[in-house]
Amino acid sequence: MVKRSIKQWRELFKQHDESGLTAAQFCRNNGLCPRYFSKRKKDLAWPATVKVKSKLVKLIPPKPNTALPTLTLQLGNVKLNVNGELSPQWLAQVMKAVAQ
Repeated sequence: MVKRSIKQWRELFKQHDESGLTAAQFCRNNGLCPRYFSKRKKDLAWPATVKVKSKLVKLIPPKPNTALPTLTLQLGNVKLNVNGELSPQWLAQVMKAVAQ
């Protein structure tokens, strides 16, 4: 096991945040133990000192009593409005693509 300084751990956390990868993917790519990586992140109170970009997708439900329901997906400044009926499979594919 490699001994790292707090500064080195914080640099790794920063690289992970900027990579857009899941913790598991980042750890696999960098030869890190995912459980220990998460433990160190918690122990060092990350992201309390650093602003982390969120990858959450906001779902805005359709307004009631509209002729064509509209579903809005929002990720940051990007919005996707979908009118009419849509299949759950299509929506799942879109959500999976956005999450990557």
